[in-house]
Formats: sequence, C-alpha cells, structure tokens
Amino acid sequence: MAFYRILFGLSMDYMVFLMSRIREEHVHGLQTRAAVEHGIAAIGRVVVAAALIMGTVFAAFILSADRIPKEFGLLLAVAILTDA
Repeated sequence: MAFYRILFGLSMDYMVFLMSRIREEHVHGLQTRAAVEHGIAAIGRVVVAAALIMGTVFAAFILSADRIPKEFGLLLAVAILTDA
C-alpha cells in the first residue's frame, strides 16, 4: 500500500508544477486555453527531466540484494516513467 501513497504524492507534485505554471500564464493575461497550452509546453521538459532522474534512482534499487527493495524500485521506476 505504501507504493500507491508514494506514487500518488509524486504525481501530485508534477501536477502542482503544472498548475502553478498555468496560473502564472493566466495571471500574465493569457486566456485560459492559451495559458494551458503555454503552461504544458513550458513545464514539459522539467517534468520529464525530473521523472528520468527519479526513475533512475528508483531503478538503482534493483541492484539491492534483498527482494523487497528490488520490487519496490522496479515498480516505482516504471510508474514514474509512465506517469511523466
């Protein structure tokens, strides 16, 4: 169950980045649709870079000798890379 909690928290973190950027564009005078388009375009690279870094870190857990960290690392790495 901890896996889902961590994954939910990381997903919400990406959404906070995205919504902050969309709001910033909207405050600067763009219409809602244009603000969403600009926000997604601007934050996309940051989210993908963060996902690659975190996916790599979680994938490193696969090198552990114990079975539980291996499974945990594999599941989180796949989930993070899929989410981004």
